[in-house]
This record gives sequence, structure tokens and C-alpha cells, in this order.
Amino acid sequence: MDSSQTLPTESKGNKVYKICFTGGPCAGKTTSLSHLKEKLTPKYQVYLLPEMAATTFGSGVTIIPSEFTPDNHVVFTGGIMQMQMQMEDYFTQIASIQKQDVILLIDRGVMDNTAYCSKETE
Repeated sequence: MDSSQTLPTESKGNKVYKICFTGGPCAGKTTSLSHLKEKLTPKYQVYLLPEMAATTFGSGVTIIPSEFTPDNHVVFTGGIMQMQMQMEDYFTQIASIQKQDVILLIDRGVMDNTAYCSKETE
């Protein structure tokens, strides 16, 4: 499991940290996120941001492999990446108005989507 660099965002007296967890399926990301939230909560407000692809598929979206063209892949992956960035921006804005320091624990992130792209769809 890898995590991206922690970058605090200065705001009105508090700090906002973003930590992105990445890795393959069943690598322990979800378990680690829950454990960290429990350990960090007394000192920080902790927001758990879900994986956007999992949210998409959990909402009922399906992919039919025989109909999934490179153009479809670009639209699909681009949409997931756009939603991921918007979600992170949304929670960063909320975190910036809190009195306490906030940690955003992000289950996967924008760049994780590139692992599922071919040279045709990058």
C-alpha cells in the first residue's frame, strides 16, 4: 500500500491534510482507513472519502466488455476522475472552515484511474 505525500492546506487557523491511499484490490486500504480514522479522531476531525469507481459501480453502473470501446473508456474514466476531484475540493472547502485540524483520508485518488488505462485511453 502506498500513500501520497501529505500536504497541509493552511486556512483560517486550522490545517487540512490530505492522505490518499492507493493499491491493488484487497491490499488493506479500507481496513487501514477505518483504523486510522479511529486512532486520529480524538486529535483531528477525520473525513473518509470513498473510492469513486466503487461508488459508481455500487450505484448500479455496469460495463459490458464487448461494448466497451476506447472512446467509452475515456468518457467513463474521465467522469470518474472529474467526480473524484470535485469531491476532494468539496470536502477541502468544508474542512477549511472548521476550528479543528482536519485530515481527509482518501480511498484511492485521481491517479489510480490511470492504472486501468491502456495507451489508447491515456
